[in-house]
Amino acid sequence: MRSAAAGSNESVPRCSGLSGRLRPCSSPPGGPSRGNLPGRSRAGLIWTPAADRSFPELPCVAAGLAPNGAPLAPRPRCSQDGRMQSASRFGAPWPKLLIAISFLGTVMLLLAAGICLAVLPPRPQGVRVMVAALPLAIVVGCLLFVVRGYVLTDRELLIERLGWVNRWPLARLESVTVDPQAMRGSLRLWGNGGLFAFCGWFRNRKLGIYRAFATDPQRSVVLRFGPRTIVITPDNPTEFVHAIQSRWPGVQTGWATDSISSRR
Repeated sequence: MRSAAAGSNESVPRCSGLSGRLRPCSSPPGGPSRGNLPGRSRAGLIWTPAADRSFPELPCVAAGLAPNGAPLAPRPRCSQDGRMQSASRFGAPWPKLLIAISFLGTVMLLLAAGICLAVLPPRPQGVRVMVAALPLAIVVGCLLFVVRGYVLTDRELLIERLGWVNRWPLARLESVTVDPQAMRGSLRLWGNGGLFAFCGWFRNRKLGIYRAFATDPQRSVVLRFGPRTIVITPDNPTEFVHAIQSRWPGVQTGWATDSISSRR
């Protein structure tokens, strides 16, 4: 039994340096748990050399490879002290166009509600109230889907709404591209076209069908999750890409020729 186990371990590469002893970056000071041993490693763990000799000698799990040589999904990178990086928050700025559309749209909907109450006959009362409440419901509904900001963690991208969030796990993130022209020429399929945000499903020649969580299209960042594509507009697209690179070095990143840094 021992010879068979030894033979199976010889095919697994071992790390060098610091006596070849490894531990997961999120393991407690007392040592790694059995659930974190190679072959049972959890998604998102990176094996780093231990600073002392309190850990048992373990075979090295190469980046992107399982002990049997099979490829693994990309995993977040740990900081220098062996801990996961803290979350980064990015704002969702409103350009003048969005402010103008939101202001004029809200005023027109409120006027429509007032006109309905003034013009429609008092009876039947229920129909009159329902028709007048429809424009108000549109305003409230769009407010609930406003984009307040973006929070990037080691596991997922959180899109902050009014009292709730959209969660996008980063395990399947393939590429991130800064492209101020990403939403140009888009046809809205379903969603909000400018009342407090540009959100919903859109389509254009460049991206195909995509989902937008945007406020300022000139700050567009395109994220591709396999067949799914989303567009967000953080206040600093370049810093957002750098934050992705520091956490997920295996994700492809890029900038369009007319990137946000060239705006005047």
